[in-house]
Amino acid sequence: MSIRHLAIKMILAGLAVLAAVSPAQAQQRRVQGQTVDNEDKPLAGVSLTITSPVQKNFIKKMSSDKDGKFTLMVMETVDQLEIKAEKDGYETKLTAVRPTLGSTAVALTLRKLSAEETLWSGPEGKEAQESFQKGVEATKSKDWPAAREAFAKAAKIRPQLFEAWVNLATTDYNLKAYEETIATAQKVLEMKPEFAPANKLIADSYLMLGQKDKAEPFLKKVAEGDPKLAADIAFNEAAELVNAGKDPEAKLKFEAALQAQPNFPEAHYELGLLDFRQGDKAGAREHLLKFTELDPSNAKVGVAQALIAELDKSK
Repeated sequence: MSIRHLAIKMILAGLAVLAAVSPAQAQQRRVQGQTVDNEDKPLAGVSLTITSPVQKNFIKKMSSDKDGKFTLMVMETVDQLEIKAEKDGYETKLTAVRPTLGSTAVALTLRKLSAEETLWSGPEGKEAQESFQKGVEATKSKDWPAAREAFAKAAKIRPQLFEAWVNLATTDYNLKAYEETIATAQKVLEMKPEFAPANKLIADSYLMLGQKDKAEPFLKKVAEGDPKLAADIAFNEAAELVNAGKDPEAKLKFEAALQAQPNFPEAHYELGLLDFRQGDKAGAREHLLKFTELDPSNAKVGVAQALIAELDKSK
């Protein structure tokens, strides 16, 4: 075969290949898109997952470039697409697209989430939310170790999640991990300096550690916010401790109630009884006498006066 005939044969073969490929190429569908925020500013690094309801095995993943742009090529048979756009701090966008032959333009606008919404956005936000909910459920059943693990995980994933830190501090207190309670509650106060429950957790923890001097500044902060509430809470906690036979711990709580509200008749009465049981005659007389002065019509005054009389005889 001559060189001329060979060249002609090669050209014809090339044309045959082009004839076979070009129609398919011409039938490709091109999707050209851009991701923007709700102020129409380009949004880079948006995670895009493209699927097709007509082809179940079709899936492509990509990210928008620095200008928020992306390009997707699909075959003629893929005429329906669903684009899922995700980015931390933005609302997830799901868009249905019907690409035409040639080129189809798509604009995806992602709304910027509020600070509260951002906590739960994206895969990490979902994980934090699930962990936080596990903590809530564990708290309901008083499974404090499980609750602590769940709240700690949520706080680690989302350090700005205020409620996770509050619940973690409360859980530490229920576990009698008082030093950990103080450290965690301090973090709560860094986020909200006037948050009374955190001040109370710190004060109660110091009291349980026998460090009354360190507790006093925090007790004052609680009392400044709502003295009556602070006194009532401390009194109720003290009553529970008395019923459980834990007089030393109850004494600290009654004292905390009086620190918040010095003229609390019932607190003086109960503390007088407790001091009487523990053999603290001076303390018992002081508190029982104060009770009779503050609430002379109370039905328990007779009991208080009888105890005072007994104490006076033993002098």
